[in-house]
Amino acid sequence: MVDVVSALTRKKARLVERKGRIMDDCRSQVREIDAEIADVNKALDLIKEATKDLICPVCRGTGNVRKCDAAGDMDDEPCSACKGTGIKI
Repeated sequence: MVDVVSALTRKKARLVERKGRIMDDCRSQVREIDAEIADVNKALDLIKEATKDLICPVCRGTGNVRKCDAAGDMDDEPCSACKGTGIKI
């Protein structure tokens, strides 16, 4: 009986150690992903800042606006402010 208890105790210790390594690896990967997300957010902020005076404020650069027709359906139409270009005129 003592051998069984010892074997199970060792197995438990190995599993706890393995779990710890896996959790450390996961935390490391999450930190790397968070850093990449931060880098992408910085790039997007730079692009947004650089283009804010160029993008059409009506359609927000898409070139289209959603309009409701007589039947109540929503349709995309070219933006009248930028003529569908998405750029301030």
